[in-house]
Amino acid sequence: MSNVLGAGYKMYVNNNLLADIIITDSNSIIPDYAFSDNSHINTVDVQSKSIGVGAFSGSTITAVTTSEHLEQVEESAFANCVNLMHFEFGPSNSVSLGKYLFDGCGKLTSMIALCEPPVLPSMQGYDVFCNFNCNACTLLVPGEYIDLYRNHPVWSKFNIGYSGIDDVVADDVIEVARYDINGILLTEPQSGINIVRYNNGTTKKELVK
Repeated sequence: MSNVLGAGYKMYVNNNLLADIIITDSNSIIPDYAFSDNSHINTVDVQSKSIGVGAFSGSTITAVTTSEHLEQVEESAFANCVNLMHFEFGPSNSVSLGKYLFDGCGKLTSMIALCEPPVLPSMQGYDVFCNFNCNACTLLVPGEYIDLYRNHPVWSKFNIGYSGIDDVVADDVIEVARYDINGILLTEPQSGINIVRYNNGTTKKELVK
């Protein structure tokens, strides 16, 4: 896991030292095209408040996790990330999404949103989810927000379910199963995002280095 404190315009394009990265500065803004076309990135944990235009476009990322600090994701930030399979919005108060955000992300079939429905440029949402099959993507949300998603003119097109994710696990709770972001059962922890199920029925997302 590479700890990235900040980034500049196209600073990490084709940087072969990055694989699983975390951007820790919660006040930072990831500049436009900072990681674009990077063919070495695998997973990204973003603590920043804003992700710039095309910031990760064309890169090889497979999974993205954002935090409660995120406020804005600019146009085409993840466009043409053909290996992107999982995306998580953290428990932010309000997140606004730019156009063509997931354009060309054909493998994106798993999303988690721990916040109210992110704000779209238009209520049609076609500009955000251009060339994207919402019906083929499972979107897990907390129970308190599930009706907001199901009644939304755009987010309702996703395959919506209850996340059941609990970040606090009691001492007497035992892990009973572990899956990768595609729902494939794992026999041991695997690098990247793991979904762990416990004997009390709860599930927790875990980022394995």
